[in-house]
Formats: sequence, C-alpha cells, structure tokens
Amino acid sequence: MPDYYRNTKYADAPGSTYDFASAKQVPDAIFINLGSNDISAIETLGEDVGGPLFTNQTVEFMVNATKLYSKSDIEFFLNAGPIENMTLAYTLDAISQAKELGIRATYIDTTDSCVSADDHGSDNPDQCDGCANHPGVEGHKKMYEAALPVIQNVLGWD
Repeated sequence: MPDYYRNTKYADAPGSTYDFASAKQVPDAIFINLGSNDISAIETLGEDVGGPLFTNQTVEFMVNATKLYSKSDIEFFLNAGPIENMTLAYTLDAISQAKELGIRATYIDTTDSCVSADDHGSDNPDQCDGCANHPGVEGHKKMYEAALPVIQNVLGWD
C-alpha cells in the first residue's frame, strides 16, 4: 500500500502522483479489502515483524487518506478473508489503533463467505468458488451480503 496509494494508477508506480487536493469527489467511506496475498510479502519477515508491519501500514493508509483528502470523518470498512484469514488479527489491531487515533473504522466479517460455495476441487481448503482458492461469483456475493447491512447501519442508510 505505501508504494502505490499516492499514484494515479497502480501501473504508474513509481510514477505520476495523484492530486488529492484537486479531487472532484472525496470519499465518505473507503472499503479496505486486504488478504493473504497482501501479507505474503511481509510475512517472510516473520510473524513478529510482518504482522505489526501489516497493521502499521494499514493504519498509515487510513491516516494518510484522511489527511490527503482533508476529510477527517471518512468511514473505513475493513475485512479479513475469506481466504485463510491470515490477516484477521492484524486487521483487528489496525482498527483498534485507528480508533485510538480518532479514525472511524469498522470491521466487516467476511470469513465465512466461501464456506459451502460451489468450489472447484478437493484441494480447496477455503471452499471458494473462484480460481486459485479465491472467491468467485458466489463468494463475492456472500461477501457483499455480509458487508451491506454493516455499511447501511454505520452510514445510516435505510
């Protein structure tokens, strides 16, 4: 995240920097969907280093988003899973730390979104219906169904 979030496009890194100050649309909410692929690179540093680094960079992203958009009341929604849920503890730590800083952050539980999905093989421990043990159409639908009521409640949508 720290390497890319300021770029206009992912493929720009390290390239053109997004001009947050002149953004025509400023988010009221940001959904952060990080998972095992996002922690795998820093996991090689070991649990004592990689986990806290994941947490710190997630919090840094939220802090920077509120500063760069000059909007302190952005509501952040974070989930972990449904693949292996390796990031769950670190995501919950990030939410706790963000709240201590006055950042609005809410956890959305999508850990069971792939359970009983129409998986594509017996070597699929997470039972996700997409390729490489990722959620497919059914898994993403279940993630949406888990997220919607939480988002509606927090944002006061009827």
